[in-house]
Amino acid sequence: MRQTSDDLRGIEQTTHLFQRWIDKTHEARMIVVGDQFTTVAIHATSATGYVDWRTDYDNLRYELIEPPEHVVAGVRGLMKDMGLVYGALDFVIGANGWTFLEVNAGGQYGWLEDVTGVPITAQLADLLARGTTS
Repeated sequence: MRQTSDDLRGIEQTTHLFQRWIDKTHEARMIVVGDQFTTVAIHATSATGYVDWRTDYDNLRYELIEPPEHVVAGVRGLMKDMGLVYGALDFVIGANGWTFLEVNAGGQYGWLEDVTGVPITAQLADLLARGTTS
């Protein structure tokens, strides 16, 4: 969404993070637990949700998807380099492919477990019980 100088009034009053707008068809959250990947497409069905899906949970549609192999390979490398065995990664998907936004080492997954049936909590428990990183 394009902003104008009028949208920036009062900007100096708090800290901000600005990102370049990327045209998208949908977004995805990838949950990585050890060597297990669960990727869910998040389709917003409202204008508000299209800008930021977190603002309109009632108008979202979810779909389990398989990310491209180059994305999986990149995530494996990132997780290894960062020393993470768990991560919630967000992506924007559009005409130019997948764009990585962030990885959160404590990111939420519970609602995705509810809508997909993928046992992410059990995956985490199993990883902890094994005491390994994969």
